[in-house]
Amino acid sequence: AYAWVTVNYLKKNIGKPAAQTSGVLDLGGGSTQIAFAATDEEGNHYMLNYVM
Repeated sequence: AYAWVTVNYLKKNIGKPAAQTSGVLDLGGGSTQIAFAATDEEGNHYMLNYVM
């Protein structure tokens, strides 16, 4: 999450629509994280599934 904020802050994308922000891949030794801004519809769908 910090990498996503950093990249989008430096590109002046914070506060823009999700489609105008950059996604971030963090490839580590034993894991991979993918961060991107979801649309409201996508975010609500996955948040409900996550909470359950």
